Formats: sequence, structure tokens, C-alpha cells
Amino acid sequence: TASQKLPYYDIEVTDEMVDSQVKMYASRYGSYEQPEVAEENDMLRGDLLEQAENGKKIDAQVLTPAYMTPAQKKHFVGAKIGDIITFNPKKAYKNEAELASLLKITAEEVKNMKSDFTFTVIGITRHKDAEINQDLFDKVFGAGSVKSEEEFRGRLREQMAQNFNEEADYKFGEDIRTAVLKKMDKVALPEEFLKRWLKTSNKELTDEQIEADWSKTMESLRWQLAKDQLAEQFEVDVKPEEVNDYAKKLARMQFLQYGMMNVEDEYLESFAKDMLKDENQVRNFYERVREEKIFAGAKEIVKLDKKTISHDEFNKLFK
Repeated sequence: TASQKLPYYDIEVTDEMVDSQVKMYASRYGSYEQPEVAEENDMLRGDLLEQAENGKKIDAQVLTPAYMTPAQKKHFVGAKIGDIITFNPKKAYKNEAELASLLKITAEEVKNMKSDFTFTVIGITRHKDAEINQDLFDKVFGAGSVKSEEEFRGRLREQMAQNFNEEADYKFGEDIRTAVLKKMDKVALPEEFLKRWLKTSNKELTDEQIEADWSKTMESLRWQLAKDQLAEQFEVDVKPEEVNDYAKKLARMQFLQYGMMNVEDEYLESFAKDMLKDENQVRNFYERVREEKIFAGAKEIVKLDKKTISHDEFNKLFK
């Protein structure tokens, strides 16, 4: 109702967040080089040999000194190809799973491992971040789309703000649902009839299962009834192209997780088409679009208590 007051969160995009995104892309589009002398963040490839009778031998294993304890790390910093380094893996790694992976042994065997090992260096690889220049801008946003570092940072800020707005809308939707269900608690429903109907329509359901899930079943039913009423109130109409657009949005989000920002529309269309072959997916997407429209309608009539909040503070709201 119009008298209802609900929080709506404006999530801040800080300069530090933008800096972090810039570093992330510089790292993702960086390159590798083979230096002559190892530093602690380099990856060293070499042969491991246990200094014990019938000692274990592992060829061409990779390790990074940065993940070792300081006392053991110092043996590797400054190493060159061909150097033979003696160290103690048990003392080098606090994480037993990491040690088991390095030595290709079980967690139980790790507990009894005390030997020193030699590591013969056969390769050194160093990751070098990409420079913050036009080449990086083109890789991230497409050729010529961004022409300066200022523009680059601005686009990253806009993208983060858009993502945060979607998160804020999701939280608002959750709050709307909670408020509506609180009002719907007083709505009487024919529970005994519904239980009989459930058992008739699904022969595999036992009375115990129905009772165990009953509160969730009633909540779901009340929410469905409320959505139908709200959809009518806000004159919600979901068109097939909107369901297709929603599928494309999900596809775009999946590509974004891999840092791919400029996926061509034809690829998104192809992914959306594949997803929409599943009738259950179509129904799910339809319902999600319908809910989004209901929440947008609710946003227009309730009083919004707007609050500026950090992303960390926002995430704590879900705990």
C-alpha cells in the first residue's frame, strides 16, 4: 500500500573498488615471461626428490615461494635455472591440503612426512600485469570504445553501479515479499482440502512429508496468490521478447564472470535460444520477469526510505 515504508539501498562505488577492478583486468590481460632469477611471486618448475632411502620423486612440479613460510621461502628467492635447493615441505606449508597436492600424497601421509627434499629448478615463470593503456581498454571494452584511463575508470564505475542497482532491487524485492506475506498471514486458506489435493496429485508424497514442508508450501501459495493480485493491480503483462531478453541478460552475466564484456548480440541470442528450449526454464524466466515488473510497480507506490550503504554493509543484510 502507499502507506507502507520500506528501505531502499544506494550502494556506494568507491575509488578503491574501481582501483581493484583496474588491477583485476590488468592481471587478467597480463603476460608471462621467463626471468633468469626467481622472485617470491614467480612460479618455479622443477623436480622434487625426497632425501630419504627410497625417497619419493616427483618430476616437473610447480611451486610458488610466496605461499611458503618465510624461513623456507628464502631458499627459493634468487634461485636460477639448474640450482638445487634443499628445503623442508612440512615446514614450508601450513596448509596440509596444499602440501598433499605438491607431494602427490594423501592427507594421512602428510601427517607422517618429515623429510627434507631437493628441488632442481628447470623453469621460472613470472606474471606481468598489462599496462594501463589503449591496448587494455580495447581488450576490455572493444576497439576504440574507450580512449583514456579516465574513461576506462568511468566505464568500470558505471558497470559496478549498474550491478549494485540490480542487487539493491533484489533486496527490495525480498523486502516486498516479506511485507506482503506478513499481511497475507491473516488470509484463511482451506488447509485440509489443500493437503488432500496435494496427496491426490502426487501419489509419492507421504503425510509426513506434506506436514514437514507445510509451512513452506503455505508460504509459497500465499505468495503466488499475492503476486496474482499485484500483477492485476499493476497491469503486468509479460511478452515473449521480454522472456528472451531476460535469458540474454543471464547469458551476459555468465560471460561477465569470465571477464568477457563485449560479447556480440548474436552469441547472446544463441545462448538464450538454447536456454529457452527447456520449458521449465521458460516458465521460470517468465515468473522472474513477472516478479521484476511487480516489484517495479510496488516501488512506485510505497514510500522508499533511501539509505546510502557500503557494499560490505549491504552484504551483511543477508546474513
